[in-house]
Amino acid sequence: MSTSPATESPQKALVPGSRKPLARGLAICLTIALAVLIHDFVGIAKWVGSFPLEVRLETNSDAPISEVWYDATPSTYSRERPDLIRQDLRHGDIFFKEADDFDGNTFIVTVRMTGATSHLGRELDYHQDELLVVKIDFENGHSSLEFAEIPDGREARQVTVRLDDGQAPN
Repeated sequence: MSTSPATESPQKALVPGSRKPLARGLAICLTIALAVLIHDFVGIAKWVGSFPLEVRLETNSDAPISEVWYDATPSTYSRERPDLIRQDLRHGDIFFKEADDFDGNTFIVTVRMTGATSHLGRELDYHQDELLVVKIDFENGHSSLEFAEIPDGREARQVTVRLDDGQAPN
């Protein structure tokens, strides 16, 4: 005499081993997820690069500017020491470059940056030059030394340097 499936006991309805495919699938998914996480934490790409920073000079002086020199430095060198740098440029390890493309108002600075990224694209580390030192030479022989914080290159790529009224030659 055969029994219908509706009358079988619940324990007989579960065929032995029917949970194995579910457990096997779950184990495979967990193994893949673990492998991806290990790859992300172990695989690191270190990089070095740069970005162009547009620098705009603003001055109230009528004296024409003859030359502009600049250096972009990491904050560890000079952020807390602008007064010492004004007295002696060697205190900040400043190596001026001439702004050849200065058009009377703007010029471009190449800002160095470094970082590390996981293989899945997570940013693990980011550093860039943070302090801009600008030396402005005027045709009347006067010079001015100005400082500006370089904005985060991932957000903004322009900065305005204002010549202090007290330092502007007349």
